[in-house]
Amino acid sequence: MPSSSDAPGGLETVAEVRLSHDEFLLGETIGSHPGLNVELTAQAPTPDGDWVVFLTATGADAPRVDEALHADSTVADPTPLTVTESHCVYRVRVVDGLRVSGILGDLGFRVLDVSSDDGDWCYRVQGPDRAALTAFFDYCQTVGIGFELERIYRVPGADNPAPRSLTDAQAEALRLANEGGYFAVPREMTLRDLADELDISRQAASERLRRAVGSLLAETF
Repeated sequence: MPSSSDAPGGLETVAEVRLSHDEFLLGETIGSHPGLNVELTAQAPTPDGDWVVFLTATGADAPRVDEALHADSTVADPTPLTVTESHCVYRVRVVDGLRVSGILGDLGFRVLDVSSDDGDWCYRVQGPDRAALTAFFDYCQTVGIGFELERIYRVPGADNPAPRSLTDAQAEALRLANEGGYFAVPREMTLRDLADELDISRQAASERLRRAVGSLLAETF
């Protein structure tokens, strides 16, 4: 998959939204297992015209994910790829369930992260402007999807100056993370990779990136 640096120009708006609906894809799994954290890492078409989704499950209920996926009517053929006591990676075939990836793509958004939280899906998306986000909100209202905007901020592009609230070190960390694919799905740069690029410790890289994002939030519009 392409890295964030390959995204079309102008995708400077990043939004974090919480979506809720009883008929979401994998909604039965995340709704009935509050101790299960699910991250959707990739999706792909099959030669038969179906779609498969790759997911990572962690948390207290991770050992029960196989049972949950087999009982979930929105997916079929759950195939374990990696299984430990606290971390499972599965491939599932989509057979039913509400999804929003299509409308997000139509509106010019790129999905960066999708993860479950307390029975809801939390999306982090990168798109062109606030008008596109408003259009997505209108769509959610139309089809009955609960929509909660948690954060919205700008990511400086390669050809754009960093916001004044960022230090040079924070801007460099954010640029390297963006260009290296740290925000891509699946992630193409680890925090260790970023730390090595910056020649600092992993903990320092995490803190610098966290502060950079926190500074960007001050630029909210």
